[in-house]
Amino acid sequence: MAKSCYVSKLFLLVLTMILLFQAAPNAASAESPIPIYTQADLAAISQNLSGNYLLMNDITISGDWEPIGSNQSSGFKKNGFTGVFDGNGHVIRNLNFNLTSSAKVGLFSINQGTIKNLGIEDSKISGNIASTGVLIYAGFISAVNYGTIENCYNAGNVSINIDGSDSSMYVGGIAAMQAMESLTANSNNIGNFNVKLSGKNTNLILGGIVGEMTVDNGSKITYSNNTGRITGSAAYVRAAGIAGDYYSFSGIGSKDDARIGYSYNTGAITAVSRNFYHGERAFASGIATRGSVIQSYNIGAIKATTHAGGIIADDGNVSDSYNAGAVLSSYYAGGIAGFFSENGSVSNCYNVGSVYGRFSETSKGIVYGSPGCILINNYYLKTSIEVQADEVTALTGAQMQQQASYKGFDFNGVWTMSPDYKYPFPILRALPSPAADTAADFAGGNGTITNPFKVSTKKQLNNVRYYPNANFVMTNNITFSAADFALGGEFYNNGNGWVPIGKGSKSDVNEDIFAGTFDGNGYTILNLRINDRVLGIGGLFGVNYGVIKNLGVVNGDIQVVNSDENSGATAGGIAGRNELQGRILNSYFTGKVSASFAGGTVPMAGGIAGTNSAVINKCFSSATVISNGHSGGIVGTGYAFKSNTSSCYFSGNIVGDTVGGIVGSLTGGSKVVNSINAGTARGRSVGGIVGIAGLGGTINNTINVGTTKGNTAGAIVGAIVGDLDEASVLNSFYHIKTVKAAGTIKDSTLKAKYLNPQQLKQKASYPAFDFNKTWQLDQGMAYPVLRGLPLARSATIAAPTSSKVLVNSAAQDFDAYTINGNNYFKLRDLAFVLNGTVKQFEVTWDGQKKAINMLSNKPYTVSGGEMTRGDGKTKTAVVTTSIIYIDGKEVKMTAYLIGGNNYFKLRDVMQAFNVGVGWDGASKTITIDTSIGYTP
Repeated sequence: MAKSCYVSKLFLLVLTMILLFQAAPNAASAESPIPIYTQADLAAISQNLSGNYLLMNDITISGDWEPIGSNQSSGFKKNGFTGVFDGNGHVIRNLNFNLTSSAKVGLFSINQGTIKNLGIEDSKISGNIASTGVLIYAGFISAVNYGTIENCYNAGNVSINIDGSDSSMYVGGIAAMQAMESLTANSNNIGNFNVKLSGKNTNLILGGIVGEMTVDNGSKITYSNNTGRITGSAAYVRAAGIAGDYYSFSGIGSKDDARIGYSYNTGAITAVSRNFYHGERAFASGIATRGSVIQSYNIGAIKATTHAGGIIADDGNVSDSYNAGAVLSSYYAGGIAGFFSENGSVSNCYNVGSVYGRFSETSKGIVYGSPGCILINNYYLKTSIEVQADEVTALTGAQMQQQASYKGFDFNGVWTMSPDYKYPFPILRALPSPAADTAADFAGGNGTITNPFKVSTKKQLNNVRYYPNANFVMTNNITFSAADFALGGEFYNNGNGWVPIGKGSKSDVNEDIFAGTFDGNGYTILNLRINDRVLGIGGLFGVNYGVIKNLGVVNGDIQVVNSDENSGATAGGIAGRNELQGRILNSYFTGKVSASFAGGTVPMAGGIAGTNSAVINKCFSSATVISNGHSGGIVGTGYAFKSNTSSCYFSGNIVGDTVGGIVGSLTGGSKVVNSINAGTARGRSVGGIVGIAGLGGTINNTINVGTTKGNTAGAIVGAIVGDLDEASVLNSFYHIKTVKAAGTIKDSTLKAKYLNPQQLKQKASYPAFDFNKTWQLDQGMAYPVLRGLPLARSATIAAPTSSKVLVNSAAQDFDAYTINGNNYFKLRDLAFVLNGTVKQFEVTWDGQKKAINMLSNKPYTVSGGEMTRGDGKTKTAVVTTSIIYIDGKEVKMTAYLIGGNNYFKLRDVMQAFNVGVGWDGASKTITIDTSIGYTP
């Protein structure tokens, strides 16, 4: 009997153990974690929040996900996850939340334990909520973190719109909120966030890693980074690459107690609020909007309505950190910190990023702050930015690259000089160099001044708008087709065509602008089309505060029509409006530009810019420019004392009301200097250089050899100025014998002179012209021309050659093209295959002279990419403007740029190096033979 009872008890014990292990995972020792294989296993963690778990494989979530622990108490630090979850290097996918009301969402709801080694991919938090008083915490790993999260990453995206007052939202790629003795370490976010809260008293906190961190009990973020785009709009918004807000009940803390360190941001951060004067604020920064930061850097583009800083936006302490990203704010902007209202500090920091503020007095190289700020050993790249104090030193580009310039920096333990030419400044030993390429939206680069984003396709050009403060360089010609702008085309846009980069807005404070640097690098954009009926602005760029240079827009068609009585229509070949610190340099436009209105303010159209209150230099246009307002060959309207249109040339046709060969209307102290018109201008008030020149305007060193005509009865027509009103005309000349220098003159200085054809050819006719640097007048020229203008390189079609090629009887697979019936080969490919033969030659590039050098009988140095095959598609080819030398002597050869490489006519190169070349029509084979000489 006793034995039977013992067996029964043993059976029950075994059965109990089996049932326990068959149930959801609810117990395990630290030495033996509970394995997680399925979504059901993952969900069952909520039944034992103190367990030790190990993810055994990737999991794709099916259906709705209830955050782990969300069925517990609604309080923050109550019944959260207190165990260990080891992702084991695996990934959770399809973690999606479609929000309709207040919520705390994430894989976990509240973490008080440890979550590590986990990735989130292909996931999204979204929602359109029309309600008041909404409160949301959204973090992909955990909504709230009171414990430790390490070695985790998020690639999920956030897209939320809340329409209702008194709402708040906290968003983080890892956690929405972090407090107590918590730690987030070695984690990164690559997801993109776009959140908008409409209504009064709305509060939005966005962080690439953590939304809001409360630091009074030791909360920290270390060795983390963000590469995602973060954009937020609300009445009050804080957005940053690492921590959206850094909150402490006891103040910002000291520089010796930094809570964020060894972290970096490469993503674009944007924070927008609506009304500064109603107390609304928007803060954006690379690391944290406020707080104490050590050994961190930012290379992302930072933009905010009120406060923008490369590292922090508001009060705090920053040490041993640097910024290389562009910083833009309508109010306070600083390379390291946007604004200090309390006694913050910045020490051992530098900035090489551009800083833009609507008001120059609130834009600083390091920080805009109160007199109580402590600034020690800080440096910034010398620009027009005002020096903050003696402790802040402006350096030239060359000085920024020298270790000796950085007094006080610890180059033994903290800093080292970067060995990479892409980023030749000091870098932090604890962090990776910012020289590496970062953005998948482009062909390479990371958006810094030394390693700009590379733009080579239409899609990449369109992506520029998402990084409006960054640096870009074109690496190829870009050609649009008619299909791109037709119904169903990528750029149809409801029939409006291309949307300008920095399209402007009716809100002066939150205007969508471009404030970066765009270097066309001598390449062209062909067949751009705009047929705008919505924005009231047209151009490749809309509103430019940055630098646009070395760019050609060829065969563009830009039309803007606006019927809004409260706004006008503005169109330019390169930019609709060029303002503030904007510069358009060494660029040109060909095609058509038009602006018109049916009620509203005066429309403005220009071959380069519709309006200019900044700088346009060394530009030309051969466009047809039309408006029923102000029309200019280069600028429709030039205004403000900073407006300077110089060294520009026009040779097209202009029609309008107020029309000038260079500028339609010139007011407010604007200048037109060293410019020439050879086009035709027709209108009501017409001038060969300026249509109407108002109070304070200056026209100096100009020539008009074009035609000016009135198109209405009583039109005012002048060879230099149509209507001259309190402006000055100096050292200007014209060749229209039947037209007066000015149509009307009202108490102004007029020093313009008629020149006959013979006088036009003589330097003595232009005593104030600088013929060494600005102007050129050689024998045989009909009149002076401007030096250094970009050449309008007409594009042609290059078809891949189908011919076989034999080099010394061996077949070679070249990337070659047929252009106008001739074969063009990549120069470096030819040098590569002839290397080691008796006809070998070297190829080098002289960047200063922009010259291609070929050296005979020299072995070729491989640069990489030789003999790489193309995609077999037809390309656009543009004649290269590089000087060509062979053995030190300049030679004339026809060469084309295709995809960033120089292609030379095969027979030209073979003749230059005396290499035999032949053609077998029967087999369609090209032969190259180094054992024989060239035969024409």
